[in-house]
Amino acid sequence: MTEIVKLLKRGESEKIEFKLSLSQMNKIMESISAFSNTNVGTIVIGVSDKRKVVGADIGERTIENLANRIKQNTDPTVYPSIHVKEVNDKHVVVIEVEESEQKPVLAFGRAYKRVGKSNQKLGYEYLEQLGLNERQKKAITYLKEHGKIDRKTYCNICGVGKTVAHEELADMVNKELIEMVGKGRGVYYILRMKRTISGQLADN
Repeated sequence: MTEIVKLLKRGESEKIEFKLSLSQMNKIMESISAFSNTNVGTIVIGVSDKRKVVGADIGERTIENLANRIKQNTDPTVYPSIHVKEVNDKHVVVIEVEESEQKPVLAFGRAYKRVGKSNQKLGYEYLEQLGLNERQKKAITYLKEHGKIDRKTYCNICGVGKTVAHEELADMVNKELIEMVGKGRGVYYILRMKRTISGQLADN
C-alpha cells in the first residue's frame, strides 16, 4: 500500500489536508501557514473532501510555478517538499510541510494555525508569539489607525521615557514588524508591508 493511499484512508486531520485542485491557491497557502505554525503536515492536491481522487491538472512548469507562489507569499519563506504521485492512474500533487523554527509563518500577510481539520487565523495571539509587551501592542494598534509613529508619540501613549521607547521600537524593527523611515529628528516608524499587522488585527 503506497503512502498516499494510506493518507486517503486516514482522511483529513490535524496533519492531513485534501484540496480538489491547484485553483484553490489561497486555501493551500493557508494550510502551509497553519502546518508551519503548528506541526508537520501534508497537503494532497487532486483529492476531494470525500477522499475521491480526481487528479490535478499538471503541466510542464506546474511544480516550479507552485514552488514560486509559495516562496513569494510566505513570510518567513517556506520551502516545502513538493512531489507528483500517481494514484489510480491519476496524478496528485503532494506538499509536505515541516514545522517552522521561525514562527509565526504568514501566508498573504496573515498567520494561521491548525486546529483539528481546519485552519484558524491568528490575531492578537500572533503578537503574543512574538513576545511583545502591552506597550508595543498599543503602538501596533496606533500604527494601524494612524499609519506612522515617532519616538515622542510612543513616549506619550505608552507613558515611558525616551530610552525605553527607543529600545522597544528597535525591538519591533528587529522582529520585522515595523521599519524606520528618515534620519535624525525626522525619524518615524511604519508597519512593514510584508507583515500586514493591520490585517492581522482587523478581525479582532
